[in-house]
Amino acid sequence: MKYQFIGWCKEGRHDKVWICIRLSEYGQSPAGKGVWGKSLTLWGRRGGRLRSKIVDDDYNLERVIQKKQDHGGYRKMSESYLDKNHPKLKAYLEKQYIWSTLTL
Repeated sequence: MKYQFIGWCKEGRHDKVWICIRLSEYGQSPAGKGVWGKSLTLWGRRGGRLRSKIVDDDYNLERVIQKKQDHGGYRKMSESYLDKNHPKLKAYLEKQYIWSTLTL
């Protein structure tokens, strides 16, 4: 499983995550800025059920990730931090990843 972004936002009473996982790669994007492919995005309250969506355009996805960090208040979490501190979330993400790859 290849994570593109693991974001966590804790402001006031908000405790939410926004995660992007690479599902497949097609090659270079038409604009020449990154790799083109499919990704799984998951978002919602940490500890709750996350909503998910499979997206195609990774060039726009990179802009969304940058916007989440710059204006959305999301801090990037490392995969090792996720493993160590949030094992239930990690298991949930692995399950969602497997289901998503089956539907491709």
